[in-house]
Amino acid sequence: MAEDIDSVIDSVGVVVLQGSSVLLFDHGSSAKHPTGAVGLPAGRVEPGETKQIAAGRELKEEAGLIAHNLYPLPKTYQATLRWNGRDQPFRFFPYLCTSYSGEVSACKEGKPIWVELRQVSDYELIGDGQEVIQDAIKLRVLLGI
Repeated sequence: MAEDIDSVIDSVGVVVLQGSSVLLFDHGSSAKHPTGAVGLPAGRVEPGETKQIAAGRELKEEAGLIAHNLYPLPKTYQATLRWNGRDQPFRFFPYLCTSYSGEVSACKEGKPIWVELRQVSDYELIGDGQEVIQDAIKLRVLLGI
């Protein structure tokens, strides 16, 4: 489906924390983001999907994990990203995943990587990724998880 360049694309992402690590996604050559771009497992909300269902689907597609508990972060993020060869405005609805099953596995668009939280600042994350991870950590503390 072609996107109108002036339209804002609704997207979702998932923050998965395991101990002192976070799951990131390293985009390969077949992704619509530039090759080597690193971000959270994320993608567009498809027609007819709720944001929560889309978040679970994206985690499964990009990382091979099945989300059991997804909590929406209380903030919506907005950014213009290089996507599909052009600058595209996005509205980003992130979720914190506190329970999952499955094995982390790569897909045709790239590979998931576990990164120590203290090393996340070494990466230039897509959009507001750094802030989203910090907000997810705060939410995890508030939830007592």
